[in-house]
Parts: sequence; C-alpha cells; structure tokens
Amino acid sequence: MPDRPLPSATIVAEVAQGYRASWAKELALVELAAAAGADAIKFQLLHSGELLTADHPLCGHVEELELPPARWREVGKLAQSRGIEVFADVFGRRGLEIALDIGAAAVKVHASDMLNERLLREIAESSVPRVLLSAGGARAGELEEVAGLLSGKRLTVILGFQAYPTAIGDNRLRRLPALARLLPGVELGFADHTAQEDPVGTWLPGLALALGATYIEKHLTMAQVLRDPDYQSALDPDRFAGFVESIRAAEAALGEADCEPDEMSEPERAYRLGMKRHVVAVEDLASGVRLGPEHLVLMRVPEPPADALLRLEEALGAVLASDVAKDTALGRAQLR
Repeated sequence: MPDRPLPSATIVAEVAQGYRASWAKELALVELAAAAGADAIKFQLLHSGELLTADHPLCGHVEELELPPARWREVGKLAQSRGIEVFADVFGRRGLEIALDIGAAAVKVHASDMLNERLLREIAESSVPRVLLSAGGARAGELEEVAGLLSGKRLTVILGFQAYPTAIGDNRLRRLPALARLLPGVELGFADHTAQEDPVGTWLPGLALALGATYIEKHLTMAQVLRDPDYQSALDPDRFAGFVESIRAAEAALGEADCEPDEMSEPERAYRLGMKRHVVAVEDLASGVRLGPEHLVLMRVPEPPADALLRLEEALGAVLASDVAKDTALGRAQLR
C-alpha cells in the first residue's frame, strides 16, 4: 500500500500564569514557543472578580495577572506572525471576550467550571471554533453533560492535572481509551505536569499518543531560576524544543491510527522481499520446461525480482516462459 502522510498532534506550549502580567515576557514566550516548534501557546485569562471571592488569599495574585485587552491583541498579532495559534483558559465573560478579540483558536474550560452552566452556555453561543475541556478532577457524568452543551464545537478532552508536580502514577493514562468510549467523536489530549527534572516527562506524553491522544500540553518557562508559576513542571525553551522532537518521533513510530496489520512502510516491504526464501532453480532450466519438485528449492538470493515467488506451490506445474539459470529466483512474469 502507498505511504500516507501522518496526522500531526497539536503540541501546546502551556504558559498559564507564567507571564506574570509582564507584556514583554508574554511576547518573549510567544517567540520562544514558536522557535521551539510548538503549534500553539496557551495563557490563562484570569480576572479575580470572575473566579475568586474578595477574601480569597489568591485574590491579589490574580489581580496582578490582569493585562489590558490592547496588550493581549499584540500577543495575538505576534503569534499569528510567527505561525502559531493562541489558546486561552477563560473563567468568565471578560476572559472569553478577550479571547475572541485576539482571535484565539481555542478556549479551555478549566475543571473549576465543569458545573458552571452560565459560562458553558456563553462559550457555546460564542464564535470560538474549538473548546478544550479539562478532565483533571472532573467526573465522567460532568464531562458528558458539558460535551452535550458544547456539541456544536470541536471538542478536545484533556487528561492531566497540576499537582506541583504530578506524580507519575497519578496520571492514569489508561483512562484515555475509557474517555474515547464515553465521548465518541471527541478528540483526546494529555496535559503533562511531570517534574521538570524527571526524564520521564520526555516520553510520557508519547504513551498518551499511543492511547489515542492527539493534543499534548507541556509547560514552558523562560528559565527555571525565575520560579514563575508552574515552574515545577515547566521546561526551558531548549528542553522544550527537544520535547517537541520527542513527540514528533513518537508520532512517526506509531504510524497511522487506522493501520491494518499488513500495512508496511516501503523499507519494511523491501526487508520482507530480501529476507524471505525465494523459489530458486536448482539447475539451468530451458524455456518450456514444466516445473516439478526436482527443479526448485527455497533459498535466499541477493537480488530477488519484485514479483519473486515465495512458495513452491506457486511454481509447481507451471511452464517456464524463458530460460532460467541455476540459483536464479523465479518471478511470476517468467511463468505461463
């Protein structure tokens, strides 16, 4: 069968709150994400009045993360010029409006809002084409309900949660096939929050790909020494670029999702032809000879023809259409 182009997973540089309300840092992170090979960069559009009560201890922190819409528009323009998309976590109408204003290609519904019907309906009625649903900490029934409310959108359900960092065994990647059964037609994703120093993080998302994920998130930081939010599971730009290469290699190794058992690449087909035993003449044979067991043997030859015969039964009883020298592999075109 002819080789087909491989589908490409979406690799997202997750910044979340790592920009720390610094416009310059936001712009730099867009540049770094693009240079590292990410398909998209994702920010959290946080506004304290949409998420926290006034007496919440993190209220001041969230207020410090707010940037004016004009700054976000510049982020969107830069991302477009660098060929990557902007995704945004939204927690209310204000965040959604900014996401739409800057042309975000997707918005993410945090696990916090799986039961927030008001926000979900606003997203459903908006023009945003793609919605990402966080499955971390969400129950199956909640995800089903949300998927129903957002049925008109392109949906991606993303397994994974931030535990600063998340222990390997807490990822439970075998939930991905279960989510596929629960939500047929919905795309699957994985948000990796492995400790940044743990080498497992370079290959763990590859397992998610093998289990059906087509969307991968990984935190990106400018530098570990900055200790920006989520730095515990974030990679610096050079390591993020290596991570992207690892995921692309994992995709290539997996091949097509709908591969049939007999579907081989061209090198494997060449390997098969070369390593098999071929139907070989045990002596010089003249044209017109009717082939019998005394004429043939199964042996490897250095350069078998593309139509080489691999079973004696395929040649026995046939008549040679041309002369064949000793130790020559027979091809179908030589028989009549």
